[in-house]
Amino acid sequence: MDDTINTNIGLTAGECAVFLGRELTPNEENNFALFLAVATARLNALLGVDIVKQTEEKNIPIIQLLLARLVGVISDEQEAAQNRGVVAKAVEDFKVEYDETSSTPMRQFVEHNADLLKLFMPKPIFRAGSNAYDGKNLCI
Repeated sequence: MDDTINTNIGLTAGECAVFLGRELTPNEENNFALFLAVATARLNALLGVDIVKQTEEKNIPIIQLLLARLVGVISDEQEAAQNRGVVAKAVEDFKVEYDETSSTPMRQFVEHNADLLKLFMPKPIFRAGSNAYDGKNLCI
């Protein structure tokens, strides 16, 4: 069984840079295939669908945009992991303060791209009858 992630969406490093609106970092450039594979896996998990099976041409640029933004999220997470939210250090009394209101790069990605992500999320299935479900409550 092949456990590799299929990334046939066709996003190149150059296209990723255009979608991000900045040059790729050396780390992103050198490890682009890995970043793209992780971004694809995360987007699949987030949406609950396999994005590489999308066949509509109009959806491909949206998927490429979301993947590029996720590549940026991965870089941001690596940087945040190094900083760990530390906002102040005091060596004399070993004081460390953390920013409790900070949001993770992934949470910001979901908030900023909610409208695009909704396009690919599976629609709920409703059944008629005594066990019908309206998306929130069981309708009896």
